[in-house]
Amino acid sequence: DVIKCKTLFATHYHELTRMEHKSLKMLCMDVDERNGTVVFLRKVKEGAAEDSYGIHVARLAGIPQQVTDRANVILSHIQAVAADRPVLESVPASVPQAAPKSPGLFS
Repeated sequence: DVIKCKTLFATHYHELTRMEHKSLKMLCMDVDERNGTVVFLRKVKEGAAEDSYGIHVARLAGIPQQVTDRANVILSHIQAVAADRPVLESVPASVPQAAPKSPGLFS
């Protein structure tokens, strides 16, 4: 009569979505995506997330646009890479950085 519930919360381990076991249940947070904008609906739904929303969360957290723009470039290249090719080979070198206009996140 005891529920032995264990929870694993993961934000970036998409490999976990391929795990199957009778005692596992995949849940994710629901989002509304429109025109490149993501609204987190604060609702739990069954299944794995359809996409990664880390860059959107970074924007909401106030990470500078230069950083999130670079993250989008890297993400695009990672998604375009064939499975047998090393990911880092396809990521272009960083563009020269401009001086920040506001204090850094860890300033």
